[in-house]
Amino acid sequence: MSNVPPPLTTSAPTAAPGSPLRGTLKGALATLVLLLLALLFWQLLDQLRETQKNQRQYTIDYTADLAAQVSLNMALNAQIALNLLPIVEQPQSTDEQQELLRKLQKSLPDLTSLALLSPSGIILTDSATNSEDADYLSELVRRSRAQPHYFSNAIDGSMVHLLLHQASGSTRGYWALRFKPTLFSSLTQLNESVGRPRWLVENRFNHQIISRDEALPLVNPGTLTQDDVSNSVLTVPLSGSDWQLRGLFDRQRVLEELLPAFIGKCLLGLAFSVLPFIVLLNTRRRQRQLHEGRRRYQEVFEGTGVALCVLDMSGLKIIFDRARLQSNEQLQGWLEDPEQRLYLLQALRITEVNQVALQLLNASTCGEAWDLLIDGNPLDDSAIGNQVLEAVFNQQQQLELEIKLQDATGRDQHLWLVLRLPENPEDYKAVILSITDITSRKLIELSLQEREGFWSDVVRTVPDHLYVQDVISQRMIYSNHHLGQTLGYNRTELQQMGEYFWEILLHPDDADYYHRSRQTQRHGGYSQLMQCQLRFRHRDGEWRRFDIREQALARDKHDQVTRIIGVAKDITEQIEASESLRDSEQRYRMLAESISDVIFSTDNRMTLNYVSPSVQAVLGYDAEWIFQNGWHSTIANPQQLTGIYSLMDRVSKALDQPEQLALLRNQVQTQLFLFDCLRADGRKIPSSYGWCWSGTSMVHSRACSGSVATSASNAVPKKTCAWPPRFLNIRPRRS
Repeated sequence: MSNVPPPLTTSAPTAAPGSPLRGTLKGALATLVLLLLALLFWQLLDQLRETQKNQRQYTIDYTADLAAQVSLNMALNAQIALNLLPIVEQPQSTDEQQELLRKLQKSLPDLTSLALLSPSGIILTDSATNSEDADYLSELVRRSRAQPHYFSNAIDGSMVHLLLHQASGSTRGYWALRFKPTLFSSLTQLNESVGRPRWLVENRFNHQIISRDEALPLVNPGTLTQDDVSNSVLTVPLSGSDWQLRGLFDRQRVLEELLPAFIGKCLLGLAFSVLPFIVLLNTRRRQRQLHEGRRRYQEVFEGTGVALCVLDMSGLKIIFDRARLQSNEQLQGWLEDPEQRLYLLQALRITEVNQVALQLLNASTCGEAWDLLIDGNPLDDSAIGNQVLEAVFNQQQQLELEIKLQDATGRDQHLWLVLRLPENPEDYKAVILSITDITSRKLIELSLQEREGFWSDVVRTVPDHLYVQDVISQRMIYSNHHLGQTLGYNRTELQQMGEYFWEILLHPDDADYYHRSRQTQRHGGYSQLMQCQLRFRHRDGEWRRFDIREQALARDKHDQVTRIIGVAKDITEQIEASESLRDSEQRYRMLAESISDVIFSTDNRMTLNYVSPSVQAVLGYDAEWIFQNGWHSTIANPQQLTGIYSLMDRVSKALDQPEQLALLRNQVQTQLFLFDCLRADGRKIPSSYGWCWSGTSMVHSRACSGSVATSASNAVPKKTCAWPPRFLNIRPRRS
């Protein structure tokens, strides 16, 4: 056993013993997060209350400042008007009054009219012709108590009055200035700011609203409502007037304004508070996913039905760098040294092996699998250690190879191994090696190769030319014999003639016939066998005749023939032999028909098949009559046929038995039978004919067509009869 690092276990990892402690820690963290969340909510509520309190105090301060500024504006407008009014000489006429009014309107645009009052409040002069406020002005003089200026408004709110006390002059009376109701809007103009408090100005005697903050809705602006009273936080009288400024603080409105920010802070705090829960849940989910993934991986790894091994080859890169291996020659030098090779192979660790691989390798541990696959003998193709090292060194993406091991029974076992190397070097810690048993397929391939070789030898040894031709390109795809070489041409001559040499060697008279036959076959869809005879020119100048037979071999998806198979047989000698046999047959037929003896023959079943024309001259019957009535009708004394009938019976029994025929041939060589015949005219020819059986030709013509022939003498023509031959002749006996 080699010094292999101890492999990792192939079983799934079990739960860590510290899981309960981790569960308690998670519960404590969850409780702490809940406490922090409650503390955060309490702090936000306290901040909300403090903000409301600050807003209320800000409203009070703002109302006091606004009241002081409005009072100053009122005093400023009163002083401006007082400076423009005459002190000594009062306007005497209407024109002078109008001139004074226009002078004042330049500084006080809201001024509509003015009147001069006595110290008791009686109107002395008035720029308005239809004024009806004499009593109101008299009451206003009494209410002013000789103050330098005094503001008030009409009961119906249609006019604002400014009463100015003229302390010097002849009259020492009062000036009453009438203004539009919009006067107060100019008195309360401040720098607009976002979120400023709300307010309203009212008459403190009848609580009539003179003006209010523009941000407030104008719902019944002339009357002070209960909500205005309940929202009031400060009421400040305006000096020199009947008015007072009321500051408003609406708790509900302020709460609604602060509520979005409060909710946002709560949500933000909740988000930050929930973040640890999310982290804990995510950690727990990842642990479950990891456990589930490990379980699925283990189930797939063990239940896939494929032999799998996991290799850890992450240390090879470091070893290559330390050894300074730069080329394959240097690596091969290391592999030739057993110690250095073992040092490299120890970096190829098998960490996991499934049960299918262990059963396939007939091993029980990862160490035994390592010995068989990695550290085996590299010279007899029973290990892959060297190939894996070369693949990693050359940075191959995939390695596929076949090895041969011995199974438990000692028989050869062919295995196909596939190793896919990752692109990232960090993934070299777990590389999958798949193993497939291809022993059955290997045996089938060897059997197919043997069978293919057998049939290839059979096809090559067939004397006829067997070829496959492409229909579209007319190219010869396969041929067991080269037609050009059969015709005596060498390779150089065939290359000069080109791929379609057979068209050049084809007889010109047969080329058109062949193309017409091929066209007819193409139009017919190659449904029938095409057979023709073609002549090709031999190298010696002789024309060789070939019998061609072609039919469809393959079709495409449109049922169109794409390939045809054909057989070309050289029948030159056969045709010459047939012609010679036909000439010989014609010569013998002429001889038989010219001789005076009657010659006849039978087939192998003793049936008459030939009678010479001389029967007409000898017996007076034509050949057709003999075929219809038989020879026994011409015998005058049937008892004379006993011997020949006996012989024919013996021959008939031995027809299908070559041994019996050979024995009969040895026993009966030649026999002569004498009998009398009757002519067609009724004349009797006593003992004038004899039959001769020649058994010597039985073996000589055994391979012929199976007929019985007669001859005029005991000599038998060669190859004129077949199995079983009988030769008979009828000849007149000489007295």
